[in-house]
Amino acid sequence: MASNDGSRLTVFGLTFRQYDSRHMQQILRQYNRLPPNPGNRAALYTGLFELSKDLEEDEASGITSWLNNGGIPDDFPALRSARPGSTLVENEHYANDDLEDQEDFEGYHEASFEDQDADTMDARSQGYQDGIIAEATATTSPDRLRSESSVEEEGETSDTEMRLEPSQIPYKAPNKAENECSVCCEAMASDDLLVPSKLTSTCDHDSESRSCYPCLNEHINYTLERFALNAINCLFCDEKLSLAEIKRYATQEDFARYEYLRFISLPDTVMCLAPDCGKGQTHTDTANPTMICNTCSFAICVQHKLPWHEGMICEEFDCDDRQIERLEEAEATAKLLAKDQSQICPSCKQGVSKQDGCDHLQCLCGKEWCFVCLASWDNIMRIGDEAHAPTCDYHPRKQQKTKAQQAAGQAHMTERLMGVPASEALLRARDARNEKIRADIRPKALEAAEARMKAEREREKEVQQTAGVKRKRNVRLVPAWEER
Repeated sequence: MASNDGSRLTVFGLTFRQYDSRHMQQILRQYNRLPPNPGNRAALYTGLFELSKDLEEDEASGITSWLNNGGIPDDFPALRSARPGSTLVENEHYANDDLEDQEDFEGYHEASFEDQDADTMDARSQGYQDGIIAEATATTSPDRLRSESSVEEEGETSDTEMRLEPSQIPYKAPNKAENECSVCCEAMASDDLLVPSKLTSTCDHDSESRSCYPCLNEHINYTLERFALNAINCLFCDEKLSLAEIKRYATQEDFARYEYLRFISLPDTVMCLAPDCGKGQTHTDTANPTMICNTCSFAICVQHKLPWHEGMICEEFDCDDRQIERLEEAEATAKLLAKDQSQICPSCKQGVSKQDGCDHLQCLCGKEWCFVCLASWDNIMRIGDEAHAPTCDYHPRKQQKTKAQQAAGQAHMTERLMGVPASEALLRARDARNEKIRADIRPKALEAAEARMKAEREREKEVQQTAGVKRKRNVRLVPAWEER
Protein backbone atom coordinates (compact mmCIF):
# COMPACT_ATOMS: atom_id res chain seq x y z
CA MET A 1 0.00 0.00 0.00
CA ALA A 2 1.84 3.06 -1.27
CA SER A 3 0.60 6.62 -1.68
CA ASN A 4 2.04 9.85 -2.97
CA ASP A 5 0.35 13.18 -2.27
CA GLY A 6 2.81 15.15 -4.39
CA SER A 7 5.00 16.17 -1.46
CA ARG A 8 6.04 12.83 0.02
CA LEU A 9 5.89 9.10 -0.70
CA THR A 10 4.59 6.67 1.93
CA VAL A 11 4.79 2.86 1.83
CA PHE A 12 2.61 1.00 4.35
CA GLY A 13 1.87 4.35 5.97
CA LEU A 14 5.50 5.39 6.66
CA THR A 15 7.97 7.63 4.83
CA PHE A 16 11.58 6.78 4.12
CA ARG A 17 12.83 8.65 7.22
CA GLN A 18 10.23 7.10 9.54
CA TYR A 19 11.22 3.50 8.76
CA ASP A 20 13.46 1.39 10.97
CA SER A 21 15.87 -0.65 8.86
CA ARG A 22 15.11 -3.77 10.93
CA HIS A 23 11.38 -3.51 10.17
CA MET A 24 12.05 -3.15 6.44
CA GLN A 25 14.39 -6.15 6.50
CA GLN A 26 11.87 -8.32 8.38
CA ILE A 27 9.01 -7.54 5.98
CA LEU A 28 11.12 -8.26 2.90
CA ARG A 29 12.62 -11.39 4.46
CA GLN A 30 9.15 -12.79 5.15
CA TYR A 31 8.27 -12.48 1.46
CA ASN A 32 11.70 -13.57 0.16
CA ARG A 33 12.26 -10.08 -1.26
CA LEU A 34 15.39 -9.15 0.72
CA PRO A 35 17.83 -7.34 -1.64
CA PRO A 36 21.47 -8.42 -2.00
CA ASN A 37 22.57 -5.37 0.01
CA PRO A 38 20.25 -5.38 3.07
CA GLY A 39 22.27 -2.64 4.74
CA ASN A 40 21.27 -0.08 2.10
CA ARG A 41 18.16 1.75 3.28
CA ALA A 42 17.38 3.01 -0.22
CA ALA A 43 17.38 -0.56 -1.58
CA LEU A 44 15.17 -1.74 1.30
CA TYR A 45 12.65 1.06 0.76
CA THR A 46 12.59 0.36 -2.97
CA GLY A 47 11.87 -3.31 -2.23
CA LEU A 48 8.98 -2.34 0.06
CA PHE A 49 7.59 -0.08 -2.64
CA GLU A 50 7.61 -2.94 -5.16
CA LEU A 51 6.14 -5.35 -2.59
CA SER A 52 3.26 -2.98 -1.80
CA LYS A 53 2.15 -3.18 -5.43
CA ASP A 54 1.88 -6.97 -5.27
CA LEU A 55 -0.05 -7.41 -2.00
CA GLU A 56 -3.79 -7.43 -1.60
CA GLU A 57 -5.34 -4.55 0.28
CA ASP A 58 -6.21 -6.48 3.44
CA GLU A 59 -2.73 -7.99 3.69
CA ALA A 60 -1.12 -4.58 3.15
CA SER A 61 -3.42 -3.14 5.83
CA GLY A 62 -2.23 -5.85 8.22
CA ILE A 63 1.40 -4.82 7.69
CA THR A 64 0.46 -1.15 8.16
CA SER A 65 -1.26 -1.95 11.47
CA TRP A 66 1.73 -4.04 12.55
CA LEU A 67 4.07 -1.10 11.94
CA ASN A 68 1.76 1.34 13.74
CA ASN A 69 1.69 -0.98 16.78
CA GLY A 70 5.46 -0.92 17.16
CA GLY A 71 6.55 -3.63 14.73
CA ILE A 72 7.01 -6.41 17.31
CA PRO A 73 8.65 -9.35 15.46
CA ASP A 74 6.45 -12.03 17.05
CA ASP A 75 3.25 -10.17 16.11
CA PHE A 76 3.93 -10.10 12.37
CA PRO A 77 0.68 -10.89 10.50
CA ALA A 78 0.15 -14.29 8.92
CA LEU A 79 1.64 -14.56 5.46
CA ARG A 80 -0.06 -15.25 2.19
CA SER A 81 1.61 -15.44 -1.16
CA ALA A 82 2.70 -12.05 -2.39
CA ARG A 83 1.19 -11.82 -5.85
CA PRO A 84 2.45 -9.33 -8.40
CA GLY A 85 -0.85 -8.39 -10.00
CA SER A 86 -3.98 -10.48 -10.50
CA THR A 87 -3.98 -14.28 -10.55
CA LEU A 88 -6.69 -16.50 -11.96
CA VAL A 89 -8.99 -18.76 -9.99
CA GLU A 90 -11.59 -20.87 -11.76
CA ASN A 91 -15.14 -19.48 -11.77
CA GLU A 92 -13.97 -16.37 -9.86
CA HIS A 93 -15.20 -12.95 -10.98
CA TYR A 94 -14.50 -9.53 -9.61
CA ALA A 95 -17.39 -7.75 -7.91
CA ASN A 96 -17.33 -4.91 -10.39
CA ASP A 97 -20.62 -4.58 -12.24
CA ASP A 98 -19.16 -2.12 -14.72
CA LEU A 99 -16.93 -4.81 -16.17
CA GLU A 100 -19.79 -7.10 -17.23
CA ASP A 101 -20.61 -4.95 -20.23
CA GLN A 102 -17.08 -4.85 -21.59
CA GLU A 103 -16.15 -6.85 -24.66
CA ASP A 104 -14.32 -10.15 -24.38
CA PHE A 105 -10.75 -10.51 -25.54
CA GLU A 106 -10.76 -13.77 -27.42
CA GLY A 107 -6.98 -14.01 -27.57
CA TYR A 108 -6.59 -14.48 -23.81
CA HIS A 109 -7.66 -17.63 -21.94
CA GLU A 110 -6.52 -19.28 -18.78
CA ALA A 111 -3.96 -22.01 -19.30
CA SER A 112 -4.47 -25.38 -17.66
CA PHE A 113 -1.79 -26.50 -15.25
CA GLU A 114 -1.96 -29.95 -16.79
CA ASP A 115 -1.20 -28.46 -20.22
CA GLN A 116 2.08 -26.95 -19.07
CA ASP A 117 5.35 -28.78 -18.87
CA ALA A 118 7.69 -28.83 -15.87
CA ASP A 119 9.97 -26.14 -17.30
CA THR A 120 7.04 -23.76 -17.66
CA MET A 121 5.97 -24.31 -14.06
CA ASP A 122 9.51 -23.73 -12.79
CA ALA A 123 9.73 -20.53 -14.80
CA ARG A 124 6.45 -19.28 -13.35
CA SER A 125 7.55 -20.16 -9.80
CA GLN A 126 10.84 -18.35 -10.30
CA GLY A 127 9.00 -15.35 -11.74
CA TYR A 128 6.85 -15.07 -8.61
CA GLN A 129 9.91 -15.18 -6.40
CA ASP A 130 11.52 -12.31 -8.30
CA GLY A 131 8.37 -10.20 -8.17
CA ILE A 132 7.78 -10.45 -11.93
CA ILE A 133 5.08 -12.53 -13.59
CA ALA A 134 6.70 -14.77 -16.16
CA GLU A 135 4.69 -15.41 -19.27
CA ALA A 136 3.58 -19.01 -19.32
CA THR A 137 4.48 -20.83 -22.49
CA ALA A 138 1.70 -23.34 -22.91
CA THR A 139 2.11 -26.44 -25.04
CA THR A 140 -1.33 -25.97 -26.55
CA SER A 141 -2.16 -23.82 -29.52
CA PRO A 142 -1.64 -20.10 -28.88
CA ASP A 143 -4.89 -19.33 -30.70
CA ARG A 144 -7.10 -21.13 -28.21
CA LEU A 145 -6.06 -22.26 -24.74
CA ARG A 146 -8.34 -24.68 -22.99
CA SER A 147 -8.92 -25.40 -19.34
CA GLU A 148 -10.63 -28.30 -17.63
CA SER A 149 -13.93 -27.27 -16.15
CA SER A 150 -15.68 -28.60 -13.09
CA VAL A 151 -16.58 -32.28 -12.87
CA GLU A 152 -20.05 -33.15 -14.06
CA GLU A 153 -22.60 -34.93 -11.88
CA GLU A 154 -21.94 -38.28 -13.60
CA GLY A 155 -18.25 -37.96 -12.69
CA GLU A 156 -17.18 -37.28 -16.28
CA THR A 157 -14.81 -34.47 -17.08
CA SER A 158 -15.09 -32.35 -20.19
CA ASP A 159 -12.89 -29.69 -21.64
CA THR A 160 -14.68 -26.37 -21.95
CA GLU A 161 -13.48 -23.16 -23.33
CA MET A 162 -13.09 -20.38 -20.75
CA ARG A 163 -13.29 -16.78 -21.79
CA LEU A 164 -11.75 -14.02 -19.68
CA GLU A 165 -13.02 -10.59 -18.93
CA PRO A 166 -10.53 -7.77 -19.62
CA SER A 167 -10.06 -7.33 -15.87
CA GLN A 168 -9.20 -11.04 -15.56
CA ILE A 169 -6.33 -10.97 -18.01
CA PRO A 170 -3.19 -11.99 -16.10
CA TYR A 171 -1.30 -8.91 -15.01
CA LYS A 172 2.20 -8.70 -16.31
CA ALA A 173 4.32 -6.42 -14.17
CA PRO A 174 6.36 -4.00 -16.26
CA ASN A 175 10.08 -4.03 -16.04
CA LYS A 176 11.43 -2.11 -13.09
CA ALA A 177 11.13 1.46 -14.22
CA GLU A 178 14.42 2.69 -15.50
CA ASN A 179 13.14 6.20 -14.93
CA GLU A 180 12.64 5.72 -11.18
CA CYS A 181 14.91 7.30 -8.58
CA SER A 182 16.29 4.73 -6.13
CA VAL A 183 16.46 7.33 -3.34
CA CYS A 184 13.06 9.06 -3.36
CA CYS A 185 11.32 6.27 -5.39
CA GLU A 186 9.73 8.90 -7.62
CA ALA A 187 9.12 8.06 -11.29
CA MET A 188 10.88 10.52 -13.56
CA ALA A 189 9.14 11.76 -16.69
CA SER A 190 12.36 11.55 -18.67
CA ASP A 191 15.59 9.62 -18.43
CA ASP A 192 17.40 12.97 -18.61
CA LEU A 193 16.28 13.64 -15.01
CA LEU A 194 18.44 10.78 -13.71
CA VAL A 195 22.18 10.88 -13.22
CA PRO A 196 24.34 7.98 -14.46
CA SER A 197 24.10 4.79 -12.43
CA LYS A 198 27.73 5.15 -11.33
CA LEU A 199 28.70 8.68 -10.34
CA THR A 200 32.44 7.96 -10.21
CA SER A 201 34.72 5.82 -12.32
CA THR A 202 35.51 3.66 -9.29
CA CYS A 203 31.95 2.92 -8.08
CA ASP A 204 31.46 -0.77 -7.30
CA HIS A 205 27.69 -0.89 -6.71
CA ASP A 206 25.17 -2.40 -9.13
CA SER A 207 24.09 -0.43 -12.18
CA GLU A 208 20.38 -0.61 -11.29
CA SER A 209 20.68 2.02 -8.54
CA ARG A 210 20.13 5.48 -9.97
CA SER A 211 19.41 8.84 -8.43
CA CYS A 212 17.60 11.89 -9.69
CA TYR A 213 19.35 15.24 -9.89
CA PRO A 214 17.30 16.84 -7.05
CA CYS A 215 18.33 14.07 -4.61
CA LEU A 216 21.99 14.30 -5.61
CA ASN A 217 21.93 18.11 -5.38
CA GLU A 218 20.39 17.92 -1.91
CA HIS A 219 23.11 15.47 -0.83
CA ILE A 220 25.87 17.80 -2.07
CA ASN A 221 24.22 20.87 -0.50
CA TYR A 222 23.81 19.15 2.88
CA THR A 223 27.45 18.05 2.86
CA LEU A 224 28.65 21.58 2.10
CA GLU A 225 26.51 22.99 4.91
CA ARG A 226 28.51 20.77 7.29
CA PHE A 227 31.78 22.04 5.69
CA ALA A 228 32.66 18.38 5.00
CA LEU A 229 34.46 18.95 1.70
CA ASN A 230 36.00 15.48 1.71
CA ALA A 231 32.70 13.72 2.44
CA ILE A 232 30.97 14.31 -0.91
CA ASN A 233 30.61 10.69 -1.99
CA CYS A 234 28.37 8.52 -4.13
CA LEU A 235 24.85 7.98 -2.83
CA PHE A 236 25.16 4.20 -3.10
CA CYS A 237 28.79 3.57 -2.07
CA ASP A 238 31.67 5.30 -0.29
CA GLU A 239 33.57 6.44 -3.37
CA LYS A 240 34.46 10.15 -3.24
CA LEU A 241 33.53 12.49 -6.09
CA SER A 242 36.39 14.26 -7.83
CA LEU A 243 36.47 17.98 -8.55
CA ALA A 244 35.32 17.43 -12.14
CA GLU A 245 32.46 15.18 -11.00
CA ILE A 246 31.31 17.68 -8.36
CA LYS A 247 31.32 20.41 -11.00
CA ARG A 248 29.28 18.18 -13.32
CA TYR A 249 26.53 17.29 -10.83
CA ALA A 250 26.35 20.24 -8.41
CA THR A 251 24.39 23.41 -9.04
CA GLN A 252 26.30 26.56 -9.90
CA GLU A 253 25.64 27.99 -6.43
CA ASP A 254 26.82 24.85 -4.64
CA PHE A 255 29.92 24.52 -6.79
CA ALA A 256 30.82 28.17 -6.17
CA ARG A 257 30.48 27.53 -2.45
CA TYR A 258 32.60 24.38 -2.75
CA GLU A 259 35.38 26.30 -4.53
CA TYR A 260 35.26 29.04 -1.87
CA LEU A 261 35.50 26.58 1.03
CA ARG A 262 38.24 24.69 -0.76
CA PHE A 263 40.15 27.95 -1.34
CA ILE A 264 40.02 29.17 2.27
CA SER A 265 41.16 25.75 3.52
CA LEU A 266 44.50 26.08 1.68
CA PRO A 267 47.43 26.81 4.04
CA ASP A 268 48.67 29.84 2.06
CA THR A 269 45.27 31.56 1.95
CA VAL A 270 44.95 34.73 4.04
CA MET A 271 41.51 36.25 4.49
CA CYS A 272 41.06 40.01 4.50
CA LEU A 273 40.17 41.37 7.96
CA ALA A 274 38.37 44.48 6.72
CA PRO A 275 34.79 44.61 8.10
CA ASP A 276 33.06 44.86 4.70
CA CYS A 277 35.41 42.85 2.47
CA GLY A 278 35.41 39.11 3.24
CA LYS A 279 37.77 38.31 0.36
CA GLY A 280 40.98 36.36 0.53
CA GLN A 281 44.13 35.78 -1.46
CA THR A 282 47.26 33.66 -1.48
CA HIS A 283 50.36 35.03 0.24
CA THR A 284 53.59 33.07 -0.26
CA ASP A 285 56.19 35.79 0.45
CA THR A 286 57.39 34.68 3.88
CA ALA A 287 59.98 37.47 4.05
CA ASN A 288 57.30 40.17 3.87
CA PRO A 289 54.74 39.94 6.70
CA THR A 290 52.54 42.64 5.17
CA MET A 291 49.73 41.74 2.77
CA ILE A 292 47.63 44.32 0.95
CA CYS A 293 44.17 43.13 -0.05
CA ASN A 294 43.66 43.27 -3.81
CA THR A 295 39.99 44.12 -3.34
CA CYS A 296 39.89 46.86 -0.67
CA SER A 297 43.63 47.64 -0.13
CA PHE A 298 43.39 46.79 3.58
CA ALA A 299 46.76 45.98 5.22
CA ILE A 300 47.07 42.70 7.15
CA CYS A 301 49.94 41.30 9.22
CA VAL A 302 50.35 37.74 7.99
CA GLN A 303 52.58 36.76 10.93
CA HIS A 304 50.03 37.74 13.59
CA LYS A 305 46.82 37.32 11.52
CA LEU A 306 45.83 40.82 12.65
CA PRO A 307 45.45 44.24 11.02
CA TRP A 308 48.84 45.73 10.27
CA HIS A 309 50.43 47.40 13.32
CA GLU A 310 51.33 50.78 11.88
CA GLY A 311 54.59 52.26 13.19
CA MET A 312 55.86 48.99 14.72
CA ILE A 313 57.64 46.00 13.31
CA CYS A 314 56.52 42.52 14.37
CA GLU A 315 59.20 42.19 17.12
CA GLU A 316 58.14 45.50 18.66
CA PHE A 317 54.47 44.57 18.43
CA ASP A 318 55.16 41.34 20.35
CA CYS A 319 56.37 43.41 23.30
CA ASP A 320 53.18 45.47 23.39
CA ASP A 321 50.95 44.96 26.43
CA ARG A 322 47.91 44.24 24.23
CA GLN A 323 49.67 41.33 22.58
CA ILE A 324 50.81 39.96 25.95
CA GLU A 325 47.24 40.14 27.28
CA ARG A 326 46.02 38.34 24.15
CA LEU A 327 48.52 35.54 24.79
CA GLU A 328 47.48 35.19 28.44
CA GLU A 329 43.79 35.05 27.50
CA ALA A 330 44.54 32.31 24.96
CA GLU A 331 46.51 30.33 27.55
CA ALA A 332 43.68 30.56 30.09
CA THR A 333 41.15 29.46 27.46
CA ALA A 334 43.41 26.57 26.44
CA LYS A 335 43.42 25.27 30.03
CA LEU A 336 39.63 25.36 30.15
CA LEU A 337 39.29 23.63 26.78
CA ALA A 338 41.72 20.91 27.85
CA LYS A 339 39.33 20.11 30.73
CA ASP A 340 36.25 20.36 28.48
CA GLN A 341 37.08 17.45 26.14
CA SER A 342 38.58 19.44 23.26
CA GLN A 343 41.29 18.46 20.82
CA ILE A 344 42.97 19.66 17.63
CA CYS A 345 42.52 17.57 14.48
CA PRO A 346 45.98 16.31 13.42
CA SER A 347 45.03 16.68 9.75
CA CYS A 348 43.17 19.97 9.25
CA LYS A 349 44.31 21.58 12.56
CA GLN A 350 40.77 22.61 13.46
CA GLY A 351 39.41 22.50 17.00
CA VAL A 352 37.11 19.59 17.85
CA SER A 353 34.92 19.29 20.96
CA LYS A 354 33.29 16.01 22.03
CA GLN A 355 30.22 15.89 24.26
CA ASP A 356 29.76 12.12 24.52
CA GLY A 357 30.31 8.92 22.59
CA CYS A 358 33.38 6.79 21.97
CA ASP A 359 36.89 8.07 21.28
CA HIS A 360 36.91 6.96 17.63
CA LEU A 361 36.42 10.32 15.95
CA GLN A 362 36.01 11.21 12.28
CA CYS A 363 36.67 14.87 11.51
CA LEU A 364 34.81 16.79 8.82
CA CYS A 365 38.01 16.70 6.77
CA GLY A 366 37.63 12.90 6.57
CA LYS A 367 40.51 12.00 8.89
CA GLU A 368 39.80 9.32 11.51
CA TRP A 369 41.80 9.40 14.73
CA CYS A 370 41.78 8.61 18.45
CA PHE A 371 40.36 11.49 20.45
CA VAL A 372 42.63 10.79 23.44
CA CYS A 373 46.06 10.60 21.79
CA LEU A 374 45.39 11.81 18.18
CA ALA A 375 46.75 8.54 16.75
CA SER A 376 45.65 7.67 13.22
CA TRP A 377 42.77 5.19 13.24
CA ASP A 378 44.15 3.48 10.14
CA ASN A 379 47.31 2.63 12.07
CA ILE A 380 45.24 1.44 15.03
CA MET A 381 43.24 -0.91 12.79
CA ARG A 382 46.41 -2.13 11.09
CA ILE A 383 48.72 -2.50 14.12
CA GLY A 384 46.38 -2.68 17.10
CA ASP A 385 46.36 -0.90 20.45
CA GLU A 386 50.14 -0.52 20.24
CA ALA A 387 49.52 2.27 17.71
CA HIS A 388 48.08 4.47 20.47
CA ALA A 389 50.40 6.93 22.19
CA PRO A 390 52.09 5.55 25.33
CA THR A 391 50.09 8.03 27.43
CA CYS A 392 46.75 7.00 25.89
CA ASP A 393 44.18 5.16 28.00
CA TYR A 394 43.92 2.47 25.30
CA HIS A 395 47.63 1.64 25.18
CA PRO A 396 48.32 -1.76 26.79
CA ARG A 397 51.22 -0.26 28.81
CA LYS A 398 49.92 3.19 29.63
CA GLN A 399 52.31 5.80 31.01
CA GLN A 400 51.47 8.98 32.89
CA LYS A 401 51.94 12.29 31.12
CA THR A 402 54.85 14.38 32.27
CA LYS A 403 54.49 18.08 33.05
CA ALA A 404 56.38 18.87 29.86
CA GLN A 405 53.89 16.86 27.79
CA GLN A 406 50.94 18.57 29.46
CA ALA A 407 52.52 21.97 28.81
CA ALA A 408 53.13 21.03 25.17
CA GLY A 409 49.45 20.10 24.74
CA GLN A 410 48.31 23.40 26.21
CA ALA A 411 50.80 25.29 24.02
CA HIS A 412 49.39 23.54 20.95
CA MET A 413 45.85 24.57 21.91
CA THR A 414 47.04 28.14 22.60
CA GLU A 415 48.58 28.30 19.13
CA ARG A 416 45.26 27.35 17.52
CA LEU A 417 43.40 29.97 19.56
CA MET A 418 45.83 32.73 18.59
CA GLY A 419 46.04 31.60 14.99
CA VAL A 420 49.84 31.66 14.94
CA PRO A 421 52.59 30.26 17.20
CA ALA A 422 53.77 32.56 19.98
CA SER A 423 57.16 34.02 19.05
CA GLU A 424 60.17 33.94 21.33
CA ALA A 425 60.04 37.72 21.67
CA LEU A 426 56.44 37.53 22.86
CA LEU A 427 57.22 34.81 25.40
CA ARG A 428 60.19 36.77 26.75
CA ALA A 429 58.08 39.92 26.98
CA ARG A 430 55.37 38.00 28.84
CA ASP A 431 57.88 36.54 31.33
CA ALA A 432 59.53 39.93 31.88
CA ARG A 433 56.18 41.59 32.50
CA ASN A 434 55.11 38.91 34.98
CA GLU A 435 58.42 39.20 36.83
CA LYS A 436 58.01 42.96 37.04
CA ILE A 437 54.48 42.54 38.38
CA ARG A 438 55.71 40.10 41.01
CA ALA A 439 58.51 42.47 42.02
CA ASP A 440 56.04 45.32 42.42
CA ILE A 441 53.49 43.26 44.30
CA ARG A 442 55.91 41.52 46.71
CA PRO A 443 56.63 44.58 48.96
CA LYS A 444 52.98 45.55 48.94
CA ALA A 445 51.94 42.04 49.92
CA LEU A 446 54.48 42.06 52.78
CA GLU A 447 53.22 45.41 53.99
CA ALA A 448 49.62 44.18 53.90
CA ALA A 449 50.54 41.05 55.89
CA GLU A 450 52.28 43.12 58.57
CA ALA A 451 49.26 45.41 58.82
CA ARG A 452 46.97 42.43 59.37
CA MET A 453 49.21 41.02 62.11
CA LYS A 454 49.37 44.40 63.87
CA ALA A 455 45.59 44.74 63.75
CA GLU A 456 45.21 41.25 65.23
CA ARG A 457 47.52 42.05 68.16
CA GLU A 458 45.68 45.26 68.92
CA ARG A 459 42.36 43.45 68.90
CA GLU A 460 43.57 40.82 71.36
CA LYS A 461 44.94 43.54 73.64
CA GLU A 462 41.59 45.31 73.70
CA VAL A 463 39.81 42.06 74.57
CA GLN A 464 42.13 41.41 77.52
CA GLN A 465 41.74 44.93 78.89
CA THR A 466 37.98 44.72 78.64
CA ALA A 467 37.82 41.37 80.47
CA GLY A 468 40.38 42.40 83.15
CA VAL A 469 41.66 38.88 83.32
CA LYS A 470 44.80 37.58 81.83
CA ARG A 471 44.12 35.10 79.13
CA LYS A 472 44.77 31.59 80.30
CA ARG A 473 47.10 29.37 78.43
CA ASN A 474 45.47 26.56 76.53
CA VAL A 475 46.28 23.15 77.97
CA ARG A 476 46.91 20.43 75.46
CA LEU A 477 45.59 17.08 76.65
CA VAL A 478 47.27 13.93 75.35
CA PRO A 479 46.67 10.22 76.08
CA ALA A 480 48.77 8.59 78.79
CA TRP A 481 50.59 6.35 76.36
CA GLU A 482 51.77 9.39 74.42
CA GLU A 483 53.18 11.25 77.45
CA ARG A 484 56.91 11.71 77.63
